[in-house]
Amino acid sequence: MSEYINCNGEYCRAEENAISVYNRAFKYGDALFETMFASGSEIPLYNEHIKRLVKSMMVLKMEIPVKLSLEAKVLQQEITRLLTKNKFFTSSKVRLTVFRQDGGNYVPTTNNVSYIVETEKLAIANFEVLKSGLKIDVFTEIKKPINIFANMKTANSLLYVMAGIYQQKKNLDEVIILNQNNNICESVTSNVFVVKADKIYTPALSEGCIEGVMRQAILQLAKENNMEIIENTLLTTDNLLQADEIFLTNAVQGIRWVAAFQNRRYFNKISKYLTFLLNNKYLNI
Repeated sequence: MSEYINCNGEYCRAEENAISVYNRAFKYGDALFETMFASGSEIPLYNEHIKRLVKSMMVLKMEIPVKLSLEAKVLQQEITRLLTKNKFFTSSKVRLTVFRQDGGNYVPTTNNVSYIVETEKLAIANFEVLKSGLKIDVFTEIKKPINIFANMKTANSLLYVMAGIYQQKKNLDEVIILNQNNNICESVTSNVFVVKADKIYTPALSEGCIEGVMRQAILQLAKENNMEIIENTLLTTDNLLQADEIFLTNAVQGIRWVAAFQNRRYFNKISKYLTFLLNNKYLNI
């Protein structure tokens, strides 16, 4: 784990950073976060992460600090310094959390924000193809509502926590989350893609899934390489059972292929090819 963190531009030891009991992320979940993959000191999809974060901050009526300007590159430079300070020179996970500053109850006294950056060293050097695919199933106890918050990465993660507990109890690698209409939404940590007859399908954002940075990167890669992709669709568990392939995507792990869903087994031809394209485009491998 990170020895140092960045709190509002100041570097301090992680164990010394005591968050106030008045912190709005703690009290109300009044916060957003981005989890990013860093290769050395570079974050290949940094601009896309910041654009998504700013878009969500605008929805939550948060003030956008100058540090988040892509032109200023101040925060990007701070992250580079943090990685160097922690001696993370290969690959790392970077988490940026932005929260409304202390004050008020449900009605905040300010819309100004503070932020914390954490880093964690990764065992992988690039986006890898899993030797063994994932074993997954569907979490049905709680459904994800479709609303203005559904596409955002907020600090309110109780649905994912409960799904994660179910996943652990059932000894699974991941579980699929359904939306309020019982359609496929996402997994605990990832967006979901299904391949059938060389066509790639993924749930539409209107189905309530997170607007994943890696999801968008994969859609773009597929289009650039003349692969047929259908993104404005809905998927059901029947589509999973009829699929040739299933793979999951997130910004840190890239693409993870699914080997088993219930009694069905799958290939990984398309996910393997997309992983090659991903490394080639963003990591120059």
